[in-house]
Amino acid sequence: VTDTDGNFSELVVDVKVFPRENDLVDKKDLVDAINKAEAFDKSLYSVGSYARLEEALKEGKLLVKSISLTEEEVRESAAKINKAIDGLVDISKLSQNVDFARDILEYEKDTYTEESFDKLKEAYDNAVALLSNENPTSREVLRANARLSQAIRNLVYKEEVDYEALTEVYKLSLIH
Repeated sequence: VTDTDGNFSELVVDVKVFPRENDLVDKKDLVDAINKAEAFDKSLYSVGSYARLEEALKEGKLLVKSISLTEEEVRESAAKINKAIDGLVDISKLSQNVDFARDILEYEKDTYTEESFDKLKEAYDNAVALLSNENPTSREVLRANARLSQAIRNLVYKEEVDYEALTEVYKLSLIH
């Protein structure tokens, strides 16, 4: 630095860097919740429950990038994501049983008694209706899966009649 007479002098500047408020906030819980939420497979859960998770996740991702973030916002957002995770309704087992029952209904109608087949059809129709509902409860899904599984287990094979053997028995009965 030069003064008005052209003399050089050394200027010492003491610079202090203060972290932004956002840098002081511990985001670990929110980042952990975001990472956990991103690991869930959308296809395994009901549409409504997964949509709630996606919304909480979207808000959390925006918040974690925010310049003016508070500890309270981090806690609330992490809690919202974790609540959405806890609220996921797993429909995977019911979906698998519906697929299995669909195959039976399409290809094996003549294999089972009408009564047991009709019970399977009813349980299947109820399960399909529940899967088309965006917001089934876990209890409803478990109940529908139990009913469908029970209907599958309770299928009764039609008794096959060996007409040749029956004819032989009939012929023998005529001789005696």
